[in-house]
Amino acid sequence: MFARLVQDALDLMRFRIRPIGHYQYPLSAVILWLLCLGLASALVADTFTGGMANRLAFFMAVNVVESGLLAWFMAWWLRQSGWQGQESLFGLVVLSHTPQLLEPLLLAVPAPLDSFLAFGLAAWGITILVQALHLTTAMTRGRVIVGMILFMPIAVFALSLMLGAAAHQGWINLPQELTTPEATPTTPAPTEPTPPNHSGVMDS
Repeated sequence: MFARLVQDALDLMRFRIRPIGHYQYPLSAVILWLLCLGLASALVADTFTGGMANRLAFFMAVNVVESGLLAWFMAWWLRQSGWQGQESLFGLVVLSHTPQLLEPLLLAVPAPLDSFLAFGLAAWGITILVQALHLTTAMTRGRVIVGMILFMPIAVFALSLMLGAAAHQGWINLPQELTTPEATPTTPAPTEPTPPNHSGVMDS
């Protein structure tokens, strides 16, 4: 079953998409693929100074939560437009992240080209998911894209919670600029002028 999952991932990267029922896998196979995705992210996450084991656990947890929430939200969203399918979107969503496995190769690419290529990999994965959901659910691309845009605040909120929890538990050490507030210049309070002495008595 895992070999079929790998082949399906390679097919998706070439936009060869099958019916949604084809992307139903045992949970163990999906978790193993998520482990591979988490390892790829942990290898390139040089901004985190925690150990590799901690980074791997963190990024795998991020992938599980993000993929699960996205699959649930998109299923709900598309059913509002009339999609009648009862199949899970979880496996398809996880496989759409497959371009993420190429991220370690960017370690050999000089800046700023690596940032552009990383953006390209992310866009590749999003395009895969949009096209796959469009074809497997028969919903319009516009409907799919709107759903993914609406999901973005949920993803950002979930990631911020996980970052805070992981840092609090000591799983990872966040970059200093994320944990140390920038010092803001303070302006001394203006001193009030001393009122003139109208008593006719000179100060000694």
